[in-house]
Amino acid sequence: MATRPEYMGHWSQAGASLQIDAAGVWFAYQPDENRFEDEETEEWVKAAWDPDVGDCRQEIVFIGAGIDRFGLNILFNAALLNDEEWNEGADAWLSYPDPLPPWEMEEEPAPV
Repeated sequence: MATRPEYMGHWSQAGASLQIDAAGVWFAYQPDENRFEDEETEEWVKAAWDPDVGDCRQEIVFIGAGIDRFGLNILFNAALLNDEEWNEGADAWLSYPDPLPPWEMEEEPAPV
């Protein structure tokens, strides 16, 4: 989420039961010395590393019958930052409206 760039979000839904919360801090927002616990994780993250955003990305999976893929695609694309918003950068994104309650995290991310 643009308003929480340092956090991975986790969305879990089954029928009307919905939970959206933090899933951790992106590796890109962790100090170099604390970034990787093992070589396998380091290799996996570096394989998908982007020079502009690090490991920060979006992945979503839908499982079910009769899913309107076209309609979902339109809705999710509308939720993405447009080029102008993207170019404003993370400092500007923090001021955007955020409809979700605060996420409780055991550790706050280190400043990057």
